[in-house]
Amino acid sequence: MTRIAFLIATALTLLACSDGTSPANPAAASGPTVPTKAEPERPVAGDAGIPVRVAPCYDSTGPLIDVGPYSEELAEADADSIGELTARMKEQWPTLSIELMNVISIRHYDLGLKDDAVYWFYCAQYRASLFRSLLSPDSLRQPGTGASERVEAHKTFQQSAGEYINGYAFGVLP
Repeated sequence: MTRIAFLIATALTLLACSDGTSPANPAAASGPTVPTKAEPERPVAGDAGIPVRVAPCYDSTGPLIDVGPYSEELAEADADSIGELTARMKEQWPTLSIELMNVISIRHYDLGLKDDAVYWFYCAQYRASLFRSLLSPDSLRQPGTGASERVEAHKTFQQSAGEYINGYAFGVLP
């Protein structure tokens, strides 16, 4: 796929994510999965939620959140209040940071709103992909730069939370 085709596909996906609808659980649409071989044991998020630490943005113990103006509200949100909070955030869709979107995803998952967690997780993933595609290769080779640190944070969010959220999305985790 050419770079321009990739950028167009990513932009279209971001637009689709910004329409306010939550994607359906793919596992539910395709029916139950039948493993063809023994699958490795997968972790299950405990009462404390998904164990994720991405300094300085997020630490699941607490949780401690530092992703901008919504940090305190996200930390205090419960299953009843997070919907209203994220509706307000969607009004500022173009300015939402990737880190914020990842934290929203984790908080939804931790509060039992797993379909919404999948929605935010993939929106963050697509936005991170677009961000990386717009960076020069030189900016990624220089450790300690803002760009390289953000890309590493995005990877950590995707790997740490991805095992749980992807597991749920594809019917591997409860």
